[in-house]
Amino acid sequence: MKSQRGRKPRGRHGDNQDQDANWSMSMLPHDVTRDILMRLPLKTIIQSRGVCRTWRSLLSDSCFSKLQRERAQSMLVLRSPSSCVSRKAAGVGPNEFYMVDLESAGVLGRNHVMKFNTKNNLPTCHVELVGSCNGLLCLFDKNSKKSFYLCSPMTGEICIFGEDEWKSIGEIPFPAYKKFFGVSLNGALHWIVNLDDDEYPDLICALDIDIQRIRPMSPPNGFRKDTTEMSLGVLRDRLFICDNMTLYDLDIWVMKDYGIKDSWTKEIVITKNSLSSMLQNCFLQPVMVSKDGKVLISSDSNALVWYDPTSKSFTDVTLPSRIGPEFEAVCCVASFDSLSDIMKKNAGRIYVPDKHSG
Repeated sequence: MKSQRGRKPRGRHGDNQDQDANWSMSMLPHDVTRDILMRLPLKTIIQSRGVCRTWRSLLSDSCFSKLQRERAQSMLVLRSPSSCVSRKAAGVGPNEFYMVDLESAGVLGRNHVMKFNTKNNLPTCHVELVGSCNGLLCLFDKNSKKSFYLCSPMTGEICIFGEDEWKSIGEIPFPAYKKFFGVSLNGALHWIVNLDDDEYPDLICALDIDIQRIRPMSPPNGFRKDTTEMSLGVLRDRLFICDNMTLYDLDIWVMKDYGIKDSWTKEIVITKNSLSSMLQNCFLQPVMVSKDGKVLISSDSNALVWYDPTSKSFTDVTLPSRIGPEFEAVCCVASFDSLSDIMKKNAGRIYVPDKHSG
């Protein structure tokens, strides 16, 4: 008879050991579990909501949302602006948005891509990305002109504002350049002023939302006044203006101290002949800055590249084919705040998805 020495015990005792191993995570204090979940990639955090009720509760409470906001983890949100017909022909469904966690790319360089499906809650597929603020996306219905939607990409919630829920606060005294939507920063929306003449000496106008007051903001000293190749944006919580005018350089000016004209600094100069031939004649727009200081740039030819200011080199960003050949791109800070809690005292109809796609 062969010896039984060294064999793993079977039966009830062995089953108990397996159960202890399986349930060891549930024995941890909630604050420890919360800290572990906080360190996961965004896609894994979203998927973890479906593991058990305890984890879903931890990931939904205000404490986790607050800690996640403090991390200020940025992600890229993409949407194709194509028509419903062309999207269907391309095999891409209407109202499908993608989040790309560029900061959590693995050793193989693969970006974490998440899809959040809004097709059951948005009444139209003719929407554009307006921008993002505090982890929420603003979408605009191009057909109605008065229908806007707030969307939380991390929770999948959508708030729909109807045409009868708006009021006028007066005319904008500046001829705003209509190529871009307003840029949100420090409680204000910012636009480039369309400078067809010298009547308006300032290049930027800002609307303070709380007090509903419009004010001018001065551009950098000596800045050219042709706005057709300029854009505004936010990088690392600072307002920037990007000048595509020259044939040789792409200049990115950053306002170091908000509202102080003398704080404008030409922080990044990109030599255009260092770009690929496909991008040299494109309109370029900075989207976000990575933790290691690289700048993500999008083009009107639907390309994304990382620019390293230190080495002055470029790296192409490869996106999955399911996203489609055309897209809009905005930067959004990850937030797990419930849209229902944020909007509980305001107008709008809120829809919570039955299932959040990953």
